[in-house]
Amino acid sequence: EEVAQELAHLKALVTESLRELRRIIFNLRPMTLDDLGLVPTLNRYLENLREQEGAPIEFSVVGEEVRLPSMMEVALFRFVQEAVNNARKHAKAKRIQVTLEYADDKYVVVTVEDDGVGFEPEALEADLQRESFGLMSMKERIELLDGEFSVSSSPGRGTRLVARVSRASAAQDRP
Repeated sequence: EEVAQELAHLKALVTESLRELRRIIFNLRPMTLDDLGLVPTLNRYLENLREQEGAPIEFSVVGEEVRLPSMMEVALFRFVQEAVNNARKHAKAKRIQVTLEYADDKYVVVTVEDDGVGFEPEALEADLQRESFGLMSMKERIELLDGEFSVSSSPGRGTRLVARVSRASAAQDRP
């Protein structure tokens, strides 16, 4: 009886470990990004967060979806991933809204907005220098695409992160 219980426990551990390993691999480089594009990959990622962790995330797409250069899709996926992670871990948000906008034929704009605790904007520069590696990596990722990154926040009123990238800036990357 004890051996059967131990085997059942080990089987559950192995199953959970495999599930976690698959999640980690997906988060490192989701294969669906190359195969299906940014929108389906974000849909899947955010749906998994909603299902597995009950994360209060809404996702919307504005404009007609267009495949973007691979480098741009990866950077925008990572931007959303980091922004949502920050909102979940630090903001104590009841709602997180992710919006991907294909603005005219020139820009892609990604906005991640939460209704969490927010922070003092004046502290942002110091945080970017010292300890806020998440914000710093998001900013650097977007700037590598010659894009614009902005943060607006205030205590008790949430945070809004926006990445705006020219669709032409890396158009040579995808056939």
